[in-house]
Amino acid sequence: MKFNNTEDYVAHTKDKETEPSKATVIPKGWGGEYFAYHTPQEHNGQKLDVDTVKLMYFEKDKKCSIHYHKLKEEYFICVVGRFRIELTDEWGSPNVFELEPFQRVFIPKMREHRIIGLEDKNILLEVSSLDHPDDSIRLVKGD
Repeated sequence: MKFNNTEDYVAHTKDKETEPSKATVIPKGWGGEYFAYHTPQEHNGQKLDVDTVKLMYFEKDKKCSIHYHKLKEEYFICVVGRFRIELTDEWGSPNVFELEPFQRVFIPKMREHRIIGLEDKNILLEVSSLDHPDDSIRLVKGD
């Protein structure tokens, strides 16, 4: 089963935390996301997912948008493959580096970043403080 957005997925998985189930993908132009865990919470009348854990897969040479988050902070851990990470530092200067299996990187809020898959199979584990589409400010379109 595929879902078009996070809200559909959350509605589908509500009250099913103790049942084994097949992971569900949210397709993206660069690959897709599997939500493994989230804690729904309401903030200023909006539903937010806090304490989010998800697996992201990237196809070879595919990239997400250059973007930043006003509220969200992220840890990315490379599980399979290799990734090029483009990340601005606190002064806005660009840094580019590769992430290999079992390496991790922390992305603070307000830092522009982009992720690019480099191998045939690329899987990244994201552990983040918040997951809401309105918190992603996209600067340059991805795949």
